[in-house]
Amino acid sequence: MKLFADRDLRDFLEQNTQRLQAHVESEDEQRLQATAEEEYVQELLDEFEVERLVIRFDDMHASSREVEIEAERFPFDFDVRPGKRYKKPVVRFHLPFDGNEQLLRCIPSTRIRWTIEVTLETGELVFEVINWRNDPKEIQRAYEEVLRSIRTQYGHLASEVDQYNKEINKISRQILNDRRQTLQNRSDVLAALGVPLKLASASASTESDLQSDRGSARVSNTKRTSKATPHVFVSYVRDDQTQVKRLVAALQSRGVNVWLDRRQILPGQRWKDAIRRAIREGSFFLACFSAAYSQRRRTYMNEELTLAIEELRQRPTDRAWFIPVVLRGGSVPDRSTGAGESLHDLQWAELTDENWDSELDRIGSVILSEAVS
Repeated sequence: MKLFADRDLRDFLEQNTQRLQAHVESEDEQRLQATAEEEYVQELLDEFEVERLVIRFDDMHASSREVEIEAERFPFDFDVRPGKRYKKPVVRFHLPFDGNEQLLRCIPSTRIRWTIEVTLETGELVFEVINWRNDPKEIQRAYEEVLRSIRTQYGHLASEVDQYNKEINKISRQILNDRRQTLQNRSDVLAALGVPLKLASASASTESDLQSDRGSARVSNTKRTSKATPHVFVSYVRDDQTQVKRLVAALQSRGVNVWLDRRQILPGQRWKDAIRRAIREGSFFLACFSAAYSQRRRTYMNEELTLAIEELRQRPTDRAWFIPVVLRGGSVPDRSTGAGESLHDLQWAELTDENWDSELDRIGSVILSEAVS
């Protein structure tokens, strides 16, 4: 890939703001009006503040390999034939980085006209310098020039991201207050008609319910028709809402009733306390791990996982309760569950297009077995 050369950083940040606005506009109206401004804004910051990219220049290390180089790339004083390829050693410089990998592809607004071909290898960006003449000083001059350019471009990018994150608090408040005002205006118009108002049914669910940034869908027995019917807490990040919606629909089709916490939490209730209760009282906890989750620096899903692991420690070890679900590109984190074990010790279900139905049958059978056990 070309470093800092794929898309404008300005567009990347604008899309993040648009996602923030879409989230607020799809939020449950009662909760939006009932939640304290500071609390709700903090939720938005936790999810939409752009994670910084940190390139660890001081931890750079080198390796070498031999590659075939086109004759046309050789210096003029080498005796090579056009169209041929010749083996030469290259020195590979590994720069470790943390944070938002997507920013490596972004072009800052203030920038130098420069880029370089790099590869990404497990938390490192790697660039190469060809060892033409076995001259260490020549190699050093070449890699130091590359490092100067990377530092300059990275500095511009980091400054722009930091400035955006300073402004996101104000942006969040403005979007929240604009939405609240829109809802209030609509309510005032209805009230002025003098006709009794009908509130939306708490049991009704819509597509927007799955568009929670904290991303927690709750699978449960809404009507409590059967005392033995198990209910399931599904934890995920908002980026996976499409796959989670499909997962929830599949569970419904297998006889598991579904409800969403936004419809169950009444205005004025502390939603975090309600979610804690739902985890503790749930017959099962499904944690959806994806590439999007792995890339998150901060997400409320981590809080849900902490609560679920605490609950798991208190439950019998011979009965399933915590079910890891791996979505596209994801992996189960090696997170400790105590007593020398981790989430890796739990059997997980991996949902792909090829095995979706068979894996859902397995998950459904485990959940529904609770009803007859």
